[in-house]
Amino acid sequence: MKTQSPAIELASLEKSFAGESIEIDLQGCCRDLIGSEPHIREYLEQVLTMLELTAYGACHLVRNGTSAADMGYSMFQLTESFSVSAHFVDESSCAYIHIFSKKSYDWPKLVSFSQQFFESKKSKFNNNIRH
Repeated sequence: MKTQSPAIELASLEKSFAGESIEIDLQGCCRDLIGSEPHIREYLEQVLTMLELTAYGACHLVRNGTSAADMGYSMFQLTESFSVSAHFVDESSCAYIHIFSKKSYDWPKLVSFSQQFFESKKSKFNNNIRH
């Protein structure tokens, strides 16, 4: 069986780049900030600007959850190149953010910005290149 060289495999992956996604989990957020519809909308606007994305349609931002343990705002925004979504949990002061874009972006800057914007005490993230 013939195998490709690493250089050929890398070239194939670069050609098949479909986008980049990141999941950011923020813990110990300021409850006033994650519970504020205007603050969440401002976060979305700044993320779209930072990543040079254009919103496609209106932002969906609603309070939802099945119990006090998961109640909070959920946000979803389509963009010209995929989507931005998040859920903010009041009781645990956590935020769960997901961004998927056709564009490559500075994800360390995005994680740091998100932490600062919601005054998070702790964060973890997972960044993926999609092919």
